[in-house]
Amino acid sequence: VKVENYPPPMGDIGVELEVRIFNAAPFAPKIEPRHYGGLYEIRTYTYAAGSIPHVMAAWGTQIAERQKYSPLVFAGYSEFGVQNLWLHIWAYKDFADRERASRARGAARISAHPGLYAK
Repeated sequence: VKVENYPPPMGDIGVELEVRIFNAAPFAPKIEPRHYGGLYEIRTYTYAAGSIPHVMAAWGTQIAERQKYSPLVFAGYSEFGVQNLWLHIWAYKDFADRERASRARGAARISAHPGLYAK
């Protein structure tokens, strides 16, 4: 599909353009304007082909507990561009808030990644 004025002209300033399109996981919050904070932690993982449904199922069992420490902005998987990517974005007020949340999650052994704190 041709989209008018896309990609934008960038020949005089750009060196490279990479496009990735992600689908939201079923438990991802609705994307709408809101204020989350001043710091965003963005993580991307590459999984083996066919793993993303298992990743989503596992995260679905942990996400409510994990969100008690910081809000989930987005979680989803790649549809276009590099394949088998899992992306998640968490919001924090600032770096001190992120450190506090990280220490609290570690002490409580809480992670959205099932198996990280396997018993």
